[in-house]
Amino acid sequence: MVALYLIAQMVGAGKLIELLFGLNYHIAVVLVGVLMMMYVLFGGMLATTWVQIIKAVLLLFGAQFYGPLW
Repeated sequence: MVALYLIAQMVGAGKLIELLFGLNYHIAVVLVGVLMMMYVLFGGMLATTWVQIIKAVLLLFGAQFYGPLW
């Protein structure tokens, strides 16, 4: 399940980098993958876990707050 989540993030980031900077899509995906690996290696899994927790809380809060406004 985690692999599918990571693949989706890498595809989205690759397309965004391609759109914003004009970089080749495949190079952008590899670049994002390398940056993800560096972040995990240097920041550790603890930092990665906390980022995911904070992101989940923000998404849940946003969905509850903005959902009724939609």
